[in-house]
Amino acid sequence: METESDFTVVVDSSQTPQAGDAPTDFAYCSMADDRALFCQKVWLESVVGAGQSLTDGRAPQGRWIGLINVRAGARDRLAATLETLQARADFDKLGMAALLNALIASGEKIEVQYVHGHWRGVNDLDDFRRAGDSAHGQTPIGQETARD
Repeated sequence: METESDFTVVVDSSQTPQAGDAPTDFAYCSMADDRALFCQKVWLESVVGAGQSLTDGRAPQGRWIGLINVRAGARDRLAATLETLQARADFDKLGMAALLNALIASGEKIEVQYVHGHWRGVNDLDDFRRAGDSAHGQTPIGQETARD
């Protein structure tokens, strides 16, 4: 990711809540994805974690895809925030959303880089197989054939 920010996350703006979706990983950001090439910086305001519900009356701007970039200078601040969370009795039930929200609560600015689809999450072997099936169904760039 091209960024000067200490913390940056990737949010998929095509992923908005649908009926029956678990609310996990939906992101509230300072600005919606306008899909412009050049725009103002967008900042993460919060991420919905396990056991939480979506904020009433406000739609999230997308879903955090699980990718975070931490610049070297921010590593100690990330570790300190994680250490603070480890002191909580419910630490073993917390997810990454809790860490992101704790960083924000401590005053950290987390930049958002938007994507709009075209990615696949891989959390287990079944996901890995599906990702491979999807990739194999596509023609590699530069190897397209001319149509008659």
